Amino acid sequence: MSRTRVIIADDRREVRSGLRALLEEEQARFVVMEAADLRQLMSQLQQPCVDLVLLDWELGPVSGPNILAMLKDVCPSTRVVALSARPEARSSALASGAAAFILKADCVEAVLTAVRSATGSRGDDQGKEEMK
Repeated sequence: MSRTRVIIADDRREVRSGLRALLEEEQARFVVMEAADLRQLMSQLQQPCVDLVLLDWELGPVSGPNILAMLKDVCPSTRVVALSARPEARSSALASGAAAFILKADCVEAVLTAVRSATGSRGDDQGKEEMK
């Protein structure tokens, strides 16, 4: 089984750490990298392209739609799940081409559902305890 390559791009270390821990619990399905800013994100995105970017919609001085356009120019097949603390960012993210949008306050299962949907993978819930 091939592993999905994911970059978590968020300027807050605690958000990156929490999402990394969450994804790494998914039975080694993901290779997880982190980017604290746009420069790091763009350098890690390069060859081979990653499968998925969990993108803080407010990552630095560049707007979310512009970052998403830059990502698509470099790696058109990379899927993007937009993350924001602001619910009103949802329409902008989805209209700009994000595969999904999740609020940073969403529960664990909502995050996993968005990631699975964006990557086309299904969760194997057999024998797993429900996460809260």
